[in-house]
Amino acid sequence: MRVAQWYGMARTKNIASTLSAALTLLLAGCAMQAPGGLPVDDPDGDKELWGTALGGDCAYDVNCEGDLVCVEFPADFHACQPADTEESLNLLRETGDCPGCFLEGAHLERVHFDNANLEGADLRGANLNRAVFSGTNLRGADLSRTNLRSATFLDVDLTGGADLRYADLQTTYVRGTDLTAARLDHADIRGADLRGTNMAFADLSEAALSGAQLAHVNLDNAILFGASFHQVNLDSATLRGADLTGAELYGAVMNHSTLTDANLTDADLRFAALNDADVSGAEMSLAVLGMTPDEFAIVEETRCTALTTLPSSWSCEDGYVVRPN
Repeated sequence: MRVAQWYGMARTKNIASTLSAALTLLLAGCAMQAPGGLPVDDPDGDKELWGTALGGDCAYDVNCEGDLVCVEFPADFHACQPADTEESLNLLRETGDCPGCFLEGAHLERVHFDNANLEGADLRGANLNRAVFSGTNLRGADLSRTNLRSATFLDVDLTGGADLRYADLQTTYVRGTDLTAARLDHADIRGADLRGTNMAFADLSEAALSGAQLAHVNLDNAILFGASFHQVNLDSATLRGADLTGAELYGAVMNHSTLTDANLTDADLRFAALNDADVSGAEMSLAVLGMTPDEFAIVEETRCTALTTLPSSWSCEDGYVVRPN
């Protein structure tokens, strides 16, 4: 793929011009061998030369079978694009409106999807590294197994059960985006910034969230079974009724968080900070709060009720959690 040329064009914020330019390149990961193109050896072993002009009328590129070829101009660089994908890209380029678009496996790195309508779109396995979604409608879209590393989501609608299972969302930046009931199980969200995001009723079971910024997020009634929250910032987050069974919250910062009626069975809370948090009615009888004082969860002014179940030797006294002596 002609990476340098594509990246240069993708920097534009205008979706129409970006996708129009993209249609002259390969978005599905293979280029077309033009008539007369012959398989050749990479002369210098330098794959960065692929797609750059090395002669008066020839350039090295990769054909649909993955062979390095000498492509003669003019060449049809989207001829290998699946017909359904090309049709979807044309519609999106011309109108910005493509509900139900078929873009499975498409290479859309750094593209700006400003105010685009991709409701119910099929983006499975697409490469959206560093893509920017601003005001985009992705309601009910299938983004499972996509590469969204370092992507930006600004005021995006991902409700309606948007599917982000197994997606790579590392270091993604999210603001003003609605992820209510989104499917994020097994997603890699490490280092992402989702502060203030609404993720109520979302499924994040077995998701990796270590190092993520989750302050002020709404995770009410979310499924967080077996999720990894090592060193996560959950300051002032709401997790009412959330299922945190077996969650790894080792060293998590959960000060001022609300965990009323949450299920923390088998959750690892060693070294976690729960200062001024509310665990009223939470199920914590089998939670791991630390075996020795140096690894105990920090529970200064942590509120509880008679309905809060705590591990043996921990107690709720006068409305506050008391750790063992």
